[in-house]
Amino acid sequence: MLVSIPIFILAIIVGIFCLWMGFRIKGNQAVFGRVLSTNSQTWARFWLTAGWVIIIIAGCYLLFMIILHFYLTM
Repeated sequence: MLVSIPIFILAIIVGIFCLWMGFRIKGNQAVFGRVLSTNSQTWARFWLTAGWVIIIIAGCYLLFMIILHFYLTM
């Protein structure tokens, strides 16, 4: 259980870094809901999607950690 907290923190940091990269590349261009015309738009969409997916998985991991903790303490 003690290893789980650093993994969660690391996942959140990686997710925030991915979002930062995506928004930095994106600028004022829209990258979702349209056909992408440039390579940088493709990379921006990749980094934004990766960031949100990592953060959602980290949230599920945290929820699983909490449930497992309560289950093991019963």
